[in-house]
Amino acid sequence: MKKISLVLPVVISLAVALPVGAKAHASEQNVTNSVYATNEVSMTNIEIQNKLNEISNKYKVGEYLSDEDANFVRMYASQPTNVKDNTITPMLAKTITGNKSYGNVALSGSVTVDVGVINNSINGNVVTKDNKKLYHSDLGSVIELRCFGVFGEGGSKIGLVYSQDYKKTTPNSNYNKQNVSDNFVASVAYYTVDVRGIVDGNTF
Repeated sequence: MKKISLVLPVVISLAVALPVGAKAHASEQNVTNSVYATNEVSMTNIEIQNKLNEISNKYKVGEYLSDEDANFVRMYASQPTNVKDNTITPMLAKTITGNKSYGNVALSGSVTVDVGVINNSINGNVVTKDNKKLYHSDLGSVIELRCFGVFGEGGSKIGLVYSQDYKKTTPNSNYNKQNVSDNFVASVAYYTVDVRGIVDGNTF
Protein backbone atom coordinates (compact mmCIF):
# COMPACT_ATOMS: atom_id res chain seq x y z
CA MET A 1 0.00 0.00 0.00
CA LYS A 2 1.12 3.55 -0.70
CA LYS A 3 0.13 6.31 1.67
CA ILE A 4 -0.94 9.64 0.23
CA SER A 5 -0.97 12.32 2.90
CA LEU A 6 -3.01 15.46 2.52
CA VAL A 7 -1.84 17.83 5.23
CA LEU A 8 -3.35 21.18 6.07
CA PRO A 9 -1.04 23.83 7.53
CA VAL A 10 -0.79 24.04 11.29
CA VAL A 11 -3.25 26.93 11.24
CA ILE A 12 -5.46 27.61 8.23
CA SER A 13 -8.29 30.10 8.24
CA LEU A 14 -10.63 29.38 5.35
CA ALA A 15 -13.47 31.37 3.83
CA VAL A 16 -15.84 30.11 1.15
CA ALA A 17 -19.63 30.45 0.83
CA LEU A 18 -20.02 32.37 4.07
CA PRO A 19 -22.51 35.14 4.91
CA VAL A 20 -22.65 38.21 2.68
CA GLY A 21 -20.64 41.07 4.12
CA ALA A 22 -18.01 38.85 5.72
CA LYS A 23 -14.48 39.90 4.92
CA ALA A 24 -12.53 37.16 3.22
CA HIS A 25 -9.41 36.90 1.13
CA ALA A 26 -7.79 34.01 -0.67
CA SER A 27 -4.71 33.57 -2.79
CA GLU A 28 -4.53 30.62 -5.16
CA GLN A 29 -2.06 29.83 -7.92
CA ASN A 30 -3.65 29.51 -11.36
CA VAL A 31 -3.24 26.24 -13.24
CA THR A 32 -3.97 25.40 -16.85
CA ASN A 33 -6.68 22.91 -17.81
CA SER A 34 -6.10 21.72 -21.38
CA VAL A 35 -8.50 18.77 -21.27
CA TYR A 36 -11.83 20.05 -20.00
CA ALA A 37 -12.33 22.73 -22.66
CA THR A 38 -11.44 23.19 -26.31
CA ASN A 39 -9.44 26.29 -25.48
CA GLU A 40 -7.11 26.35 -22.49
CA VAL A 41 -8.84 27.75 -19.42
CA SER A 42 -7.07 29.10 -16.36
CA MET A 43 -8.45 27.63 -13.13
CA THR A 44 -7.48 28.13 -9.51
CA ASN A 45 -6.96 25.20 -7.16
CA ILE A 46 -10.22 26.10 -5.41
CA GLU A 47 -12.09 26.07 -8.72
CA ILE A 48 -10.62 22.67 -9.57
CA GLN A 49 -11.65 21.25 -6.19
CA ASN A 50 -15.13 22.72 -6.53
CA LYS A 51 -15.48 21.16 -9.98
CA LEU A 52 -14.32 17.76 -8.67
CA ASN A 53 -16.89 18.06 -5.87
CA GLU A 54 -19.59 18.93 -8.39
CA ILE A 55 -18.74 15.90 -10.52
CA SER A 56 -18.55 13.58 -7.51
CA ASN A 57 -21.96 14.62 -6.24
CA LYS A 58 -23.66 14.12 -9.63
CA TYR A 59 -23.31 10.34 -9.56
CA LYS A 60 -24.27 7.40 -7.39
CA VAL A 61 -21.88 4.56 -6.58
CA GLY A 62 -21.82 2.22 -9.57
CA GLU A 63 -22.65 4.86 -12.17
CA TYR A 64 -20.32 5.75 -15.07
CA LEU A 65 -19.15 9.33 -15.52
CA SER A 66 -19.78 11.21 -18.75
CA ASP A 67 -16.76 11.43 -21.06
CA GLU A 68 -16.35 15.12 -20.20
CA ASP A 69 -16.43 14.50 -16.44
CA ALA A 70 -14.16 11.47 -16.79
CA ASN A 71 -11.55 13.56 -18.60
CA PHE A 72 -11.59 16.13 -15.80
CA VAL A 73 -11.14 13.41 -13.17
CA ARG A 74 -8.25 11.89 -15.14
CA MET A 75 -6.56 15.27 -15.27
CA TYR A 76 -7.00 16.50 -11.71
CA ALA A 77 -7.94 13.72 -9.26
CA SER A 78 -5.23 11.91 -7.30
CA GLN A 79 -4.10 8.68 -8.97
CA PRO A 80 -2.71 6.03 -6.58
CA THR A 81 -2.37 3.22 -9.15
CA ASN A 82 -1.10 2.66 -12.65
CA VAL A 83 -4.37 2.48 -14.57
CA LYS A 84 -2.85 0.53 -17.47
CA ASP A 85 -1.64 -2.50 -15.54
CA ASN A 86 -3.32 -1.90 -12.12
CA THR A 87 -0.05 -2.01 -10.21
CA ILE A 88 0.87 0.18 -7.27
CA THR A 89 3.26 2.95 -8.25
CA PRO A 90 5.26 5.31 -6.02
CA MET A 91 3.61 8.65 -5.30
CA LEU A 92 4.89 11.59 -3.32
CA ALA A 93 2.91 13.01 -0.40
CA LYS A 94 0.51 15.78 -1.35
CA THR A 95 0.24 18.82 0.88
CA ILE A 96 -2.73 21.16 0.98
CA THR A 97 -1.54 24.70 1.67
CA GLY A 98 -3.27 28.05 1.58
CA ASN A 99 -3.73 31.48 3.07
CA LYS A 100 -7.45 32.03 3.63
CA SER A 101 -9.37 33.57 6.49
CA TYR A 102 -12.85 34.11 7.84
CA GLY A 103 -13.09 36.00 11.06
CA ASN A 104 -11.37 34.13 13.86
CA VAL A 105 -12.37 30.58 12.93
CA ALA A 106 -9.43 28.35 12.00
CA LEU A 107 -9.17 24.84 10.57
CA SER A 108 -6.10 22.64 10.97
CA GLY A 109 -5.15 18.98 10.80
CA SER A 110 -4.23 16.18 8.42
CA VAL A 111 -5.88 13.42 6.41
CA THR A 112 -4.10 10.31 5.11
CA VAL A 113 -5.53 7.98 2.48
CA ASP A 114 -3.90 4.55 2.18
CA VAL A 115 -4.88 2.88 -1.11
CA GLY A 116 -4.21 -0.76 -1.90
CA VAL A 117 -5.42 -3.03 -4.68
CA ILE A 118 -8.86 -3.39 -3.05
CA ASN A 119 -8.28 -2.78 0.69
CA ASN A 120 -8.06 0.90 1.57
CA SER A 121 -8.21 3.17 4.60
CA ILE A 122 -8.57 6.80 5.56
CA ASN A 123 -7.31 8.40 8.77
CA GLY A 124 -7.58 12.00 9.79
CA ASN A 125 -7.38 14.48 12.65
CA VAL A 126 -9.01 17.85 12.05
CA VAL A 127 -9.53 20.71 14.52
CA THR A 128 -11.88 23.65 14.04
CA LYS A 129 -11.71 26.45 16.60
CA ASP A 130 -12.44 30.09 17.22
CA ASN A 131 -9.18 31.77 18.12
CA LYS A 132 -11.02 34.34 20.27
CA LYS A 133 -12.96 31.55 22.00
CA LEU A 134 -16.29 32.94 20.83
CA TYR A 135 -19.16 30.43 20.86
CA HIS A 136 -21.03 29.41 17.69
CA SER A 137 -24.36 27.67 17.16
CA ASP A 138 -22.39 24.82 15.62
CA LEU A 139 -18.72 24.26 14.85
CA GLY A 140 -17.01 21.34 13.17
CA SER A 141 -15.61 19.85 9.98
CA VAL A 142 -16.43 17.51 7.13
CA ILE A 143 -14.05 15.25 5.20
CA GLU A 144 -15.46 14.24 1.82
CA LEU A 145 -13.87 11.19 0.16
CA ARG A 146 -14.78 10.20 -3.41
CA CYS A 147 -13.17 7.22 -5.17
CA PHE A 148 -13.35 6.31 -8.84
CA GLY A 149 -12.54 3.05 -10.64
CA VAL A 150 -11.82 2.26 -14.28
CA PHE A 151 -13.92 -0.09 -16.39
CA GLY A 152 -13.91 -1.45 -19.93
CA GLU A 153 -11.06 -2.33 -22.25
CA GLY A 154 -8.08 -0.10 -21.59
CA GLY A 155 -9.91 1.67 -18.77
CA SER A 156 -12.09 3.57 -21.23
CA LYS A 157 -14.80 4.21 -18.63
CA ILE A 158 -14.61 5.75 -15.16
CA GLY A 159 -17.23 5.17 -12.47
CA LEU A 160 -17.80 6.16 -8.84
CA VAL A 161 -16.89 3.17 -6.63
CA TYR A 162 -16.92 4.69 -3.13
CA SER A 163 -18.36 7.83 -1.57
CA GLN A 164 -18.33 8.85 2.08
CA ASP A 165 -18.65 12.04 4.12
CA TYR A 166 -17.08 12.10 7.59
CA LYS A 167 -18.76 14.91 9.48
CA LYS A 168 -18.65 16.04 13.10
CA THR A 169 -20.12 19.19 14.63
CA THR A 170 -20.47 20.43 18.19
CA PRO A 171 -23.38 22.74 19.14
CA ASN A 172 -22.79 25.92 21.16
CA SER A 173 -19.04 25.52 21.00
CA ASN A 174 -15.80 27.30 20.16
CA TYR A 175 -13.80 24.11 19.57
CA ASN A 176 -14.30 20.84 17.69
CA LYS A 177 -11.96 17.93 17.01
CA GLN A 178 -12.74 15.18 14.52
CA ASN A 179 -10.80 11.92 14.47
CA VAL A 180 -11.46 9.63 11.51
CA SER A 181 -10.31 6.03 11.06
CA ASP A 182 -12.10 3.91 8.48
CA ASN A 183 -11.42 0.97 6.19
CA PHE A 184 -13.19 0.33 2.92
CA VAL A 185 -13.04 -2.12 0.03
CA ALA A 186 -12.92 -0.81 -3.54
CA SER A 187 -10.68 -0.93 -6.59
CA VAL A 188 -9.55 2.70 -6.69
CA ALA A 189 -7.90 4.31 -9.70
CA TYR A 190 -8.58 7.97 -8.83
CA TYR A 191 -9.83 9.74 -5.73
CA THR A 192 -10.45 13.17 -4.25
CA VAL A 193 -10.47 14.37 -0.65
CA ASP A 194 -11.99 17.69 0.38
CA VAL A 195 -11.67 18.97 3.97
CA ARG A 196 -13.87 21.87 5.04
CA GLY A 197 -14.78 23.60 8.26
CA ILE A 198 -18.34 24.17 9.45
CA VAL A 199 -19.43 27.25 11.38
CA ASP A 200 -22.99 28.43 12.12
CA GLY A 201 -24.40 26.20 9.38
CA ASN A 202 -21.94 27.34 6.71
CA THR A 203 -19.01 25.45 5.25
CA PHE A 204 -15.62 26.97 4.43
